[in-house]
Amino acid sequence: MSDYFESFIQLIKQQPELFTEEDRESLRQQEWSKDKDDIENEIMEWAKPKLPIYTALTDLSITNRLPGDGKAPPRKEEEYQPLLQNTIHRCFPKPENQSKSSAKAKAK
Repeated sequence: MSDYFESFIQLIKQQPELFTEEDRESLRQQEWSKDKDDIENEIMEWAKPKLPIYTALTDLSITNRLPGDGKAPPRKEEEYQPLLQNTIHRCFPKPENQSKSSAKAKAK
């Protein structure tokens, strides 16, 4: 199986311009599984209707399978979900005006 997880992390970090604000909000709200295979399936299902992201993701996962790609050792199963969530929130923070309006609504 291709490593869509690592490719998706790489895509978020290196090509954030592919993600619309709607995509970013969708990712921030997504409830990801804890199992790597399930997360990869969820990533692909999320990306399929978003052709530029899906194409870049599949191209990147093929490139990442080439020999000598210097892959890091496998992660522990419990590391996948937090890594994905942290990467999404770090690379796609909530817009300032959205955060402020949410805080005002909660204060009321």
